[in-house]
Amino acid sequence: MKKVSAKGRNKKNNGFTLLDKKNHLKGFTIIELLISSAVGILVLVIVYVSFVTGQKLYRQGILNAELSQNGRIALDRMSREIRQTEQVVTALEPTPPDPPQTEIEFEDGHIDTVLYIRYYLSGNELKREQGHYYFPSDPETWVDYSAKDGYGTPATYALDSDQVVAQNISFINFYGERVIEIDLTVGKDGKQIQFRTKNLGRNL
Repeated sequence: MKKVSAKGRNKKNNGFTLLDKKNHLKGFTIIELLISSAVGILVLVIVYVSFVTGQKLYRQGILNAELSQNGRIALDRMSREIRQTEQVVTALEPTPPDPPQTEIEFEDGHIDTVLYIRYYLSGNELKREQGHYYFPSDPETWVDYSAKDGYGTPATYALDSDQVVAQNISFINFYGERVIEIDLTVGKDGKQIQFRTKNLGRNL
């Protein structure tokens, strides 16, 4: 009988040759494939959620900056002109009125001629209007808004310009006496920012 050496016997392992065993160990089981797929999907979901969240935060930052800029521009311009005026035409309540007072008219304090400025809310736009008063008998002469001619006829109003100062204004309220207060709210896409300022009329 031919003897089988120990070296030869070691090449067998439960019916597989050494080469077969190596090939068997290099494969993936179904469970390993499922786990790898689940991990890969989880990584993709995390990356996607992070990207979407980043984009959302970026858009919110842009929106906040836009609304803040609109509010500041509107308040800065109104405050600068109200502080210089010598006469407020609009009768304002000393405390916040309800419904709100959405417009204010006052004399321009930066020029020598009798020119009037009116800020008012039109839809979601804050507008700035300029105009003057005159008598039809002498249209070249600008007069006070309360002036009347010899027959008791009040002066006629002439519009000189009307422009948009700020957009996305959802609320505005003017009130106060010598200290004129302004409540302002800007809003867009469900986001709202509220502002409030007090303006001391230096020449009132």
